[in-house]
Amino acid sequence: MSTPFDGILLAAALAEVKSWEGSRLLGASVSDGEEIRLEFEAGSIVICLDPRFFRLHRTARTGKRIVGHRWEARLQSLVGQELSAVQQPGGDRIAWLTFSSGKSLVAELIGPHSNLLLVDESGEIKSSFRTLRRGPYLPPGGEYRFVPSKVAKKVAASLQLDPAKLAQPPFFSTKYPEIGTYVGPPTNEEASLGMLLDAEYRERIGTWRLASAKDSLLGQLSRVHEARRSALASIDDAIRAGGRAGQWQRMAELLLAYGPFTPPRAADRGMELEVLDYEGRPMAIPIDVDGDWKSTAERLFSRAKSVKGGANHAQERRENIAAQLSDIEEVLLQLEFATHLREITEISDQATRRRWLFVPSTDAQGRATAAFDGHKIRQLEAPDGTIILVGENATSNDYLTLKVAHPADLWLHIRGGPGSHVVVRTNRQPQRIRPETVRYAAWLAARHSSQKHSDFVTVSIVEKRYVRKPRHSAPGTMLYDRERTITVNPTVPFQNSEKA
Repeated sequence: MSTPFDGILLAAALAEVKSWEGSRLLGASVSDGEEIRLEFEAGSIVICLDPRFFRLHRTARTGKRIVGHRWEARLQSLVGQELSAVQQPGGDRIAWLTFSSGKSLVAELIGPHSNLLLVDESGEIKSSFRTLRRGPYLPPGGEYRFVPSKVAKKVAASLQLDPAKLAQPPFFSTKYPEIGTYVGPPTNEEASLGMLLDAEYRERIGTWRLASAKDSLLGQLSRVHEARRSALASIDDAIRAGGRAGQWQRMAELLLAYGPFTPPRAADRGMELEVLDYEGRPMAIPIDVDGDWKSTAERLFSRAKSVKGGANHAQERRENIAAQLSDIEEVLLQLEFATHLREITEISDQATRRRWLFVPSTDAQGRATAAFDGHKIRQLEAPDGTIILVGENATSNDYLTLKVAHPADLWLHIRGGPGSHVVVRTNRQPQRIRPETVRYAAWLAARHSSQKHSDFVTVSIVEKRYVRKPRHSAPGTMLYDRERTITVNPTVPFQNSEKA
């Protein structure tokens, strides 16, 4: 099924749930993937706010519960109440689940702006799961509206119907004979739409997790592979240079032999000394511009000694790195053909044991230890689990921006004042970072700045590829362009502002 979760699918899913009116809510929980599960006497439903998999439908599965999530307390206030009404005003992607106390859960299933709100009997918003909302409830855009997807328009045209009628009963029934033309036939006659969606999204989410894990690991291992290739090329250069050590030493010896009584002469590229080599053949040895043959001889002796010392171990290092390169290429091949998340986890564990992957270590407060070469860089997690790094002084800011951040990561800093550099890890996909995660990172940038006591702070947001350090500038100084800005209030705790 490639159909997006539009107002039509929501209408079909709610048609099944509507028969549960009068059923008591027995339990509620929040699971990973921004899923809220409501368990009624008649069955269970899932409300997912993930921008990739937003939906509402019956479910028979349980998710990995997030213990202590702030929204569990809000949901517990509804436990024991009866579901009194299930509504979808205007065919919009908004579901109202009203309970016997008059309170309602309003699920707005609109892509990256999906949200769940707790609304009291007077219509006032008491709490929101994601984006902060206050005051009387109004639908996004100020009105309810049915927006058919391309698939809906195509199906409606084939049935010679107005697309809006697809979202109205009795088009959808419990066994929905017509819905087969929209989402595909059920697996059996008794199958419900909820179970069909449950199985479909389980497969979709599994496929996405597999692809995300594979892409992430592939990117890390590819960088390690390139680093080993580069190291191998450097060692080959050192081995070739080692073959010239004897030549440099002989040139230095000849300079010591002829320098005291042979005047240097001008050449096209500076000064040179004409001598006879050990076979009696004339040769010219370039010397320093000021004609100092002694310093040239010392430099050649030093270079020969250094190259000889490195060449003694270069071949051994080359064999070691070549073996690692071969092993990494074999692992990359295994990763390419991996078809299960378990396989990718095993490959990742193997790469970690081989120390091919960077695994940051932090103390109990999330502060970096030796993982960042001793620099004070704090690692935090956004509400959706995205990694955010915060530099805690000027030199750490330099190291974070220039050594740690990837070009596709998001870089944040307050405008018009000193403060921490903040980096949002994007896994090379900055367009997938949620607005709420960016807002949290901006709040951190303001909170760790000279303007932390101001209630109106402007923060610049830019991909790290557009950040550069001026030559000879002070630690922490950067120039950037192509930024966008956001304003935040660092005087209010971020989680408290969410609770409001």
